Amino acid sequence: MAAQLSLVHGPKEPELLINTTLCDLIHEQAGRYGDRAAVIVPWQSVRLSYRDLATRSKAVAKALLETGLQHGDGIGIMDGNSSEYVEVFMGAARIGCPVVVLNNTYTPEELKNAVHRSCCTLVFIAPSIGSRSLAGHIGVLRGHQDRNPELPKLRGVVCLRGDVGGARGVLLESYAQFTVRGSTVHDGDALLAQAERGLAPEDVLNLQFTSGTTGSPKAAMLTNINIINNARFVGNAMRLTPEDVICCGPPLFHCFGLVMGLLASFCYGSSILFPSDHFRASSIVDAVMTEDATVILGVPTMFVAELEVIAKTGQRPRRLRTGLASGSAVSQNLMHQLRELMGCDKMLIAYGMTETSPVNFITSLDDPEDKRTATIGRVMPHTAVKVIDQNGRIVPRGQRGELCISGYALQKGYFRNEEKTREVMRRDENGVLWMHTGDEVMLDEQGYGHITGRIKDIIIRGGENIFPREIEDQLMSHPSISEASVIGIKDERYGEVVGCVLKAAVGCQRISDPEVKQWVSDRLGRHKTPHHVFWLGERGMGDDFPKTGSGKHQKHLLREIVNRLVKERHIGARLMDESKTMSSATPSVRIVEVGPRDGLQNIRDPVDTTTKLELISRLRATGLQTIELTSVVSPRAIPQLADCRQVMQNPMIQQLLRTSDLRLPILVPNLKGFQIAVQHGVREVAVFVSATEGFSRANINGTVEEGLARAKQVASAAVNANIAVRGYVSCIFADPYDGPTPTSSVLLCARTLLEAGCYEVSLGDTLGVGTPLEVRRLVTYLKDNDIPLEQLAGHFHDTYGGAVANVWEAYKCGVRVFDSSVAGLGGCPFAPGAKGNVASEDLVYMFQKSGVDTGVDLLKLAETGAWISERLTKSNSSRAGPALIVKHKLTQQSANATNLQWMVVGETEGLLLSRSGVNLKITLNRPKNGNALSAALTDELTTVIKNANADPSITRIVLTGSGKFFCTGMNLAKGSTPVAQGGSTSDTQYDRLVNLLEAIDQSPKVTIACLNGPAFGGGVGLAFACDMRLAAKATTMTLSEVKLGLCPATISKYVIREWGIPFAREAMLSARSVTAAELKTRGLVMELAEDAEQLSMMLDGFLTRLKIASSAASRMSKDLVRLAWVHGGKDEQARGVKELFDEMMKPGADGSYGVNKFQAKHPVDWDAYHLQRSKARL
Repeated sequence: MAAQLSLVHGPKEPELLINTTLCDLIHEQAGRYGDRAAVIVPWQSVRLSYRDLATRSKAVAKALLETGLQHGDGIGIMDGNSSEYVEVFMGAARIGCPVVVLNNTYTPEELKNAVHRSCCTLVFIAPSIGSRSLAGHIGVLRGHQDRNPELPKLRGVVCLRGDVGGARGVLLESYAQFTVRGSTVHDGDALLAQAERGLAPEDVLNLQFTSGTTGSPKAAMLTNINIINNARFVGNAMRLTPEDVICCGPPLFHCFGLVMGLLASFCYGSSILFPSDHFRASSIVDAVMTEDATVILGVPTMFVAELEVIAKTGQRPRRLRTGLASGSAVSQNLMHQLRELMGCDKMLIAYGMTETSPVNFITSLDDPEDKRTATIGRVMPHTAVKVIDQNGRIVPRGQRGELCISGYALQKGYFRNEEKTREVMRRDENGVLWMHTGDEVMLDEQGYGHITGRIKDIIIRGGENIFPREIEDQLMSHPSISEASVIGIKDERYGEVVGCVLKAAVGCQRISDPEVKQWVSDRLGRHKTPHHVFWLGERGMGDDFPKTGSGKHQKHLLREIVNRLVKERHIGARLMDESKTMSSATPSVRIVEVGPRDGLQNIRDPVDTTTKLELISRLRATGLQTIELTSVVSPRAIPQLADCRQVMQNPMIQQLLRTSDLRLPILVPNLKGFQIAVQHGVREVAVFVSATEGFSRANINGTVEEGLARAKQVASAAVNANIAVRGYVSCIFADPYDGPTPTSSVLLCARTLLEAGCYEVSLGDTLGVGTPLEVRRLVTYLKDNDIPLEQLAGHFHDTYGGAVANVWEAYKCGVRVFDSSVAGLGGCPFAPGAKGNVASEDLVYMFQKSGVDTGVDLLKLAETGAWISERLTKSNSSRAGPALIVKHKLTQQSANATNLQWMVVGETEGLLLSRSGVNLKITLNRPKNGNALSAALTDELTTVIKNANADPSITRIVLTGSGKFFCTGMNLAKGSTPVAQGGSTSDTQYDRLVNLLEAIDQSPKVTIACLNGPAFGGGVGLAFACDMRLAAKATTMTLSEVKLGLCPATISKYVIREWGIPFAREAMLSARSVTAAELKTRGLVMELAEDAEQLSMMLDGFLTRLKIASSAASRMSKDLVRLAWVHGGKDEQARGVKELFDEMMKPGADGSYGVNKFQAKHPVDWDAYHLQRSKARL
């Protein structure tokens, strides 16, 4: 008798519904079950009846129509398990709009790609899922224009909960606004009724992206016929009734939660229970108890976590009668625990795939226990399956092969991907369409299915095929093992050997590795025995398996992790030895300069590549031996580093990489970035992880574990490529989202990076909140836990000014490498108020003053900090750098210049007049009232300036103040202010101020404001009517008028001319104090002094340098500027320029004297020349 073939057809009952849509079902169930609870969401305190759901979905459907959506337009949704999710799904179904369920684990970039690939017209998205903010996801969808050019089909974004902001981009509205729109339009529901009449059972109801554990995700198109019938058959297997309450842990973005959970419940009038928006075992257990759930759904990993909660709390569910598991194998031990601790006497097992709606095999409540635990059940109704060999022939029962599926459940195809559709959906010689699953299956004589693994997961040991599933089943039959994953590990002798990663059962002592191997070899044979055994939680492994969003083990990631752990770390060891073996010329402290990367990356205004390269060149000239160049990141993530390739491929950088001994690391976030760095000849890379979950989610949109996994991938590739790799751990003391950081988290990250092959790990106080005491505690803790101090570095931010103290404390603890940034560049975009890195200048100054060698030229470093600060128009955050530069300048000035001798030549009630040669200094001398401009003082000052303008012996006018303030503006003292008097008083005050400012502005002399302190209102006008300005650091400029209900009317001409319109507008409207440092970076102040004494010396030096300028030439130059400002491009400018040209070319003019002296090679002291000509009496 011929062997029975592996070809099975499922039963014909229940009947197949081929004329029903979900819209039909919504109407039918509302009429049949009315006020019975359809959806229960404890975390939202929401209960929706079947009638409520019909009403709410109707409002959504009408709002969609009002928005302009039509039959076939795709709708995306990214949310946790919520009431809104159900309403949107059913509302869309009522008008024929396919719903694209978007994976909750997507990064913003993945979300954008999914929305683009599925051509979504509208996206519904939650503001957050759990503690994970989706603000970045919403921002990516909206873009920065009226329409996002990268998502041309997208018309709008609906935020499912909370208010929405008013940022630019694609239309954003709240769900409340959206649904209200649907309830107030289309009276009579005529348009909705018309849309519902146009529906067909063959319409695509849902687009499901495949899990993508391997390869690129594809969107499976599932129809009403697919999903409704599959949900009915699953519910029938669970024998659901209206009395059932189904607790659903799997997510709605997966077929398990959507079809096997929500729609199966909906088809039978049951209640579906969503305890939390994302899986949380404690919430599941609480909801099961509170709502008396009768059915529970989940993947095995979920049940393991729930059992752990139950074991701790001692709670026992009262009414659970059954459950449904899918996604991976359920061991007999787990089945036993579910029965004993949860009361699930008979747990069902289902098998399927997204492309088949999803369930094709399911066990029965009537099956014997061995079939319910060791198989995936039998074929579902109206479904056919076959098992084939590599040649496409159907294999006999009992043999393994690839599973193929046919029947109603097959997807319509992959959305807009006919090539991939044809690869997996093929017709046989009889014209029957089959889905080739890629799963390896065996059918027994009774037609029960046995999953033996993925075809791609088969381990080939010395030419022999080994099937991971049977080894996993054997491992999980041990009471001490709750989960197991078996993978192939590279081996020189056999090609591959068996490796396993295990999770210990709760409350059980972990068995030894030899016991594990014995447990397998006794039953399966030596060749199937694990050669390598790993346990979750041990060194090098995380605390849980890498999983997809639906809970499946990601074996490709496990293979990478385990293969890396078993590989000998000879390259990593060599690099560590090199770092320890320092030559006698190596400084006792090594400074890692991170300015070109970490310092620049958060600066908003673009920094050109030339500036970055010059910064690197200047830093190199200081003697620094380690300079982090850039980071290979997405330009959308960090626009400032979009030119990373240009930096790396620059000839200077390439030459340094080839020939110099400098360490020039490149930060790489993933393998793709690493590969790009390698292509550019990089010799060292750096990887980054956060020690905290909140910051990790904000920074990489992933967990700490995911960040470590990425870093380990890069480190492994670097070690294999003989490239040095350095590690960073951020948030070592605190996180802006989660608060204080556990030291154990820092230890885990540091240890993982070192074990992965990093020669050094830099510990980053990203928020700058650490103290010396916390530094000592952390370093001591790491040392006590076997982290070598010689492999640690410190990276401290200076938010509270304690960075230098923290560095010194770390140094005293034995740390000898420190990261810093020239001029204190840097910051943290996720922590408002956080300051930049500790300044390199401050570190070098501290160490050198303490007798510790750094090998760095401090003055050159300080000059580099000043240069980059000025180039970026940014305040220099170093303390030592600017002070050293000023000191150096003053030293040079005192050596090269003689202090001017000033003589008091006049004094009025409010002014002090001094002369030094051709220079007149006017000091506002009413310090008690802030040198405020009273009517009398204004008139006095105007007269003095006009007289000086007419005096040929004076070539420069200096305007300064005495006391704390330069000038506080108009006098607002009681009884003296002209404000609110109007009429002639107002006119007089206006004329008085205009005359003063014009006398300064129109002066033929060089006018210099020497700013000794803060200026307000009219005082700002005085300063910027002058030609040039020097300032003490205490100086601030405040256009404070708007605070008083006034505006800077008379001074606006000068402020706007000098500051520019955008800056002037912002300063006027905000009334903020603009610091002297900011004015310096904007070019509005020539030089800065530390204090009044240095300001006086600086003024003398400045005036001395101006002796090289002719007074007549200076006047003509001022006239040229004025012509350009007033008459730029007009005939008046041309005429004025011609007149000035003629004047300077006249015989006897300053020009003839100056040129004669130049030809004779004699320098000119123009001050002496003008004094002689004017015959002034001093």
